[in-house]
Amino acid sequence: MKLRIIVLAALGAIGACARPTPQAAPLSDRQRHWVDSTLGSLSLRERVGQMVMVWVLGDYTSNGDSSFAEVRRWIEQDHIGGVSMSLGTPIEVAAKVNAMQRISRVPLIASADLEPGLGRLEGGVFSHYLLDAGSATVFPSNMAIAATGREEDAYDVARAIGQEARAVGIQIDFAPVVDVNNNPNNPVINTRSFGENPAKVARLAALFVKGLQETGTIATAKHFPGHGDTD
Repeated sequence: MKLRIIVLAALGAIGACARPTPQAAPLSDRQRHWVDSTLGSLSLRERVGQMVMVWVLGDYTSNGDSSFAEVRRWIEQDHIGGVSMSLGTPIEVAAKVNAMQRISRVPLIASADLEPGLGRLEGGVFSHYLLDAGSATVFPSNMAIAATGREEDAYDVARAIGQEARAVGIQIDFAPVVDVNNNPNNPVINTRSFGENPAKVARLAALFVKGLQETGTIATAKHFPGHGDTD
C-alpha cells in the first residue's frame, strides 16, 4: 500500500510535463492479501510511523555502534517506514540497508539522492556534488546529457542508475530534476537542469523517469514548488 502511494505521487508530479506513462500492474491476490493483513496488524502508532522517512548516513557502522543504536530505535520503537541514505560507498550502503531490513518488521523503503548516479551519494546542503563515493558510476550532469543531442541518452543513463540503485537495496531515486534553467537570477539548479526549454526538459525528464521505472526504481520529479523555475 505504502509503495503504491509513493508511485502514484511520483507519477502525478511529472504528469503535467511529461508524456503518459504506463500504469503500474495491479496487485495479485497474494500481494493484496499481504498488504491487507500487514496493515491490519499494525497499531495506530505503527501506521503513523510508516509515514515517516529518516535520514541515515550510509557509512559503515557496526551493529553495536551508538549511531546504529539510534537507527535501531527508530525502526523497532518508532516503526519508521523508510530511510534516506547518503554519504557512503555502495558496499557500505548495501550493508547498512540489509542490516536495517533485517530489523524492521515491515520492509523499509530505502531512498537516496542519485541525480548523477550511485557513485556520488548526495549529502544534502553541506556536501552536494562534492563527494565521490567510488565503486559505482558517476554520470555527467543533466545539462551535459541534453547537450549530446541524443534524447535517448536520458533513458540510458537513468536505467543504469536504477540498476545500480536496486543492486544496493535503494528503491527510490530523488531524481530527475525537472526545473527549467531559464532565470539568470536563480542559478541554484544550473547544470542539474536539462536546459532552458520547458518542452525539451519535459521530454528528457519523461525518458529519465521511464529508465528508472523499468528497473523497478521509483522516480521523483523535483523540485516543486520554488527551488528552480518551471516557466
